Amino acid sequence: MLSHVSRRYDDAFLDPFRQRGDELADAALLELRGAGDLVTRLERGAGAGAVACRRLLDHVREVPSWVDFARMQSGHVRARQFALHAGLALLVGSLAESYASASGAKVLVRSGRLDRDTPRRVYETAVFVHSIGMPGGPRPGTPAHRRIVQTRLIHAAIRHGMQKRSDWNPAWGLPVNQEDYASTLLMLSLVFVRSLRRLGVPFSTAEADAVHHGWRYVGWVMGVDEALLSRDLEDETALYQAITRRQFEPDDDSRTLVAALLDTMSGRSPIYLPRGVLAAAARRVLGDRLADALAIAPPRGWQSILTPLSIAGRLAGPLFAAVPAAGRAAESLGAYIAEQSLRGFELTGSHS
Repeated sequence: MLSHVSRRYDDAFLDPFRQRGDELADAALLELRGAGDLVTRLERGAGAGAVACRRLLDHVREVPSWVDFARMQSGHVRARQFALHAGLALLVGSLAESYASASGAKVLVRSGRLDRDTPRRVYETAVFVHSIGMPGGPRPGTPAHRRIVQTRLIHAAIRHGMQKRSDWNPAWGLPVNQEDYASTLLMLSLVFVRSLRRLGVPFSTAEADAVHHGWRYVGWVMGVDEALLSRDLEDETALYQAITRRQFEPDDDSRTLVAALLDTMSGRSPIYLPRGVLAAAARRVLGDRLADALAIAPPRGWQSILTPLSIAGRLAGPLFAAVPAAGRAAESLGAYIAEQSLRGFELTGSHS
């Protein structure tokens, strides 16, 4: 018999969310005028009396009573202490697994050329995640918060454009729908933490809760329906199980996206690892069954390179606990490496 939490995420509950977008952002998009980035145009519209722009701006600036910004930090600290592990977890864990959702992958395949868009998507996702994890967090008024609002409006524009395409099948649901939003949060929270653990990083329940709490608030700012913002780690797991059961049927589009991810990011900033290592890490964090479904073949001779990476994680965790100064130094170094890698990625034009 299903538990109370699990029953909440049955098909009857989730099906309507595949036909729902983001009413506030969709309406505001139609009111945007003039030049500038989307958030600047939103603010200008709200100041000029555009009703939908004002409603959206009021919503994203509201901080729900359940939000605790200090609570979000410990998980991000741990990720910064293990910068290489975190980069791998994001690339071959969160991003690769997100492509397993066949319906969600349709938007990505139809939004542009894979060989050009894959590095750009990786760059934008990495910058997005990095900014949210910085000490200021995603508080209103921070660059991270502005980036979230910008992304919300970009999704509205994608949704508007995709619905006009002749090759969009309504059976896939509304483009960038509410269930897909919820799935994306799960990839960046639950799957990210799970991937770090499978790569050897000691991640406590309290740190996992911190990551979840942060992404729950990001989901609020992004316009995810409150019914899909999981309340705690148990609730998050139930939602993950429900969505993966419904959506994880990788097809040729899913496999094309994963192949493009591994091929184009091989040897590139910010990870600089060969394809064989990326594939080995993907199989480690995704598991053989999902990796096989995504056509990630076992790379010969590369699996052993993950062993020292895992050992380093297992040894460093207790060291950081015993010597806090070592943990702080690792965190500072990790933040510096991440910032320099992303800056180099941008300057080389790899994301364009």
